[in-house]
Amino acid sequence: MKGILAVLFGAMTMVFSEAAQPKGAEADDVQFHKTITLQESEKIALEKHPALRIAHLESDLASFKKNEALRSLWPNLTLKGEETEGKAIRELGTPGFNEKSYSAQISQPLFQGGRLFRIYRQTLANLNLAREKYAKVQQETLYSARETFWRLVGASNLIGVYSNALSYLEKEKSDAEQLLKKDVITQQTYLIINSQYQQMASQFESAKAEEESRLWQWTSSLGLKTPPDYHPVPSTASLIVPQISLQECLSLALTHHPDILIQKHTTEAALLGLKALSSYVWPQLDFNASYGQGGGAFKGETLNLREDWQLGLKLSRSFSANSLNFSGFKQKTSPKLGQSSRTEIETVSVSVGVLDGLKQRGERKEADLVYAQSQVQMDKTTLEVQNGVRDAYAGWKKAIAQVLIAQNDLDLARTEFAISEIKVAHQNASFQEKAISRNKLAQAEAALIEAETAYRVAIAALNRALGHPNKFA
Repeated sequence: MKGILAVLFGAMTMVFSEAAQPKGAEADDVQFHKTITLQESEKIALEKHPALRIAHLESDLASFKKNEALRSLWPNLTLKGEETEGKAIRELGTPGFNEKSYSAQISQPLFQGGRLFRIYRQTLANLNLAREKYAKVQQETLYSARETFWRLVGASNLIGVYSNALSYLEKEKSDAEQLLKKDVITQQTYLIINSQYQQMASQFESAKAEEESRLWQWTSSLGLKTPPDYHPVPSTASLIVPQISLQECLSLALTHHPDILIQKHTTEAALLGLKALSSYVWPQLDFNASYGQGGGAFKGETLNLREDWQLGLKLSRSFSANSLNFSGFKQKTSPKLGQSSRTEIETVSVSVGVLDGLKQRGERKEADLVYAQSQVQMDKTTLEVQNGVRDAYAGWKKAIAQVLIAQNDLDLARTEFAISEIKVAHQNASFQEKAISRNKLAQAEAALIEAETAYRVAIAALNRALGHPNKFA
């Protein structure tokens, strides 16, 4: 592993920000006004991407529902004021009158079998669920921004590599044309050199097309509709290979991956929903009361307000698919028009609901199904996350090997090109050997760029698979 680190730390990322364009092959690339780092690109994506705005709204909604459920645990208070103005009808001899009443009304479930508290806890679990969904969208946005950033950088670097090689081969082609005219080289030698030039020209055009495609992919990952007037610049830091085993990666994923945390909160919410609906088998006791003042008087009489109050209890209990309801209340009211004394009422009522509990039983069975499904989904999600970690880990290991191979191939290509230049200068090799070796050198440079790009994407994919976007640089 130390040998791998030594090679990787020694590998330099090749950047060609101002590569010369060969004659006859000018690029119609977008002209950028400034450059932007990976960290700045990530910041823009987190601020602009519409998926994050939607996820934030979902989290806000879950927070509101949690506060609403918390409010239901406390008494409901209503302030009420009422005034009635009756007009006189002279034809019938009916006098005008005025009635007023003011009261504060309160209601409170005293016992619901834990239903209200479980509903509150369910909304709290849903809030945590929404937050984990937001975290997942955030991680996906970061991964997309990083992947497209490095792929665009790699495509731009390829243009630089092919542009330099094409300029060199263009000069070789021009020299070969002059030597052919003088019969210094054969037609076959010229055709070989021209073939190397044409191959490089095709790759140069292909690289430009790829850069255009990568530019739009990067634009989309930032949440923008059109390419910005800035361009990514790569990090000059060497590739860093973290020391971590597959087992450590699997352990991290089990505690950090948003899919597992989402499913955990989903299962918790389903269980609390099931318990809340199961509370219908317990007695339900509700209390309500009011207190205020009221009174009435005919026109010309003095309106005096007197005390009004009411107390009430309601008890209900389900049995089979039916319900038994008992209620009682006591009320005292101030005199109204036509009354000479206060009114006092005590009422007791009993009722039986026939088959009115079928809906509750159906909802309970549905909640039971949802909870069972969430448990099965939890096992499935855990397996999928672990398989994703294994794939990302294998891809990361493969990317390390590809960088090593590409670096070795580049070192060999540089040596062969230097040797070919010396041999051709001393006429110890055929004229076309230098063009062929220069083409091979460009291919090796491009292979290293692609391998380093693949490595950076692989490390970003491993971070995503762990659910820990900034675990490794």
